[in-house]
Amino acid sequence: VAERESAAIGQAQFGGFSIDLKGQGGENLKAVALALQSSVGGAKAKGVEFETQSVVETLRAKDNDATAVLNRRKDEARAAVKKVFGEAAEIKISGDDIVVIPKGRAEPAKLFRELAQTMKGGYRATFVESAPQAASKMDHLATWAEGQEKVLRNNLEGVVSHEKLTTLNFSSTVRDGSRLEFNCHYGPLDCDQFLTGEEWRRVQSAMSELQKRPPPPPEP
Repeated sequence: VAERESAAIGQAQFGGFSIDLKGQGGENLKAVALALQSSVGGAKAKGVEFETQSVVETLRAKDNDATAVLNRRKDEARAAVKKVFGEAAEIKISGDDIVVIPKGRAEPAKLFRELAQTMKGGYRATFVESAPQAASKMDHLATWAEGQEKVLRNNLEGVVSHEKLTTLNFSSTVRDGSRLEFNCHYGPLDCDQFLTGEEWRRVQSAMSELQKRPPPPPEP
């Protein structure tokens, strides 16, 4: 790429957001698989040998398709940030990782709700409160919180139907350098407005269990 920004929360004075766009590696693999299927499978069906040049051209075309999807998702994230913060936040993007650093005190729930409505899913969002700690500690906490979102989803398989679970957005906030809090949205709605009473109680129980766990210490 011509330019790559460093996407790290660092010592953000007012805390920072980490937004991880999920599934891009899978999208890239899918693009390669489709390109090979199209080139090799097409040639085989016609009873001719496929040409390397044709395969390369098809791979590039499919790669461009995957990149277009990634860029659209980045634009959706930027739009959500702009709607909530206007110009009062800095956005840095590296690959499929996005960092948002507010220029003043922020209420994370507002951005979480806007992301859920704008992006419809396919991301993990975390807000780490500012604290007198090293930059590496804040990045470590963001990575840990995103990992706990993965654990939460795994724990909810079979508790909530797979169809419903894929439409839910779980975001998290790390307070006081250790305390994890989950947010759950379905588009513009809170999860309790979308799930049945029993489903919501079980989701709350799963979130509560993970929120009791302290983060592991950063690796030396």
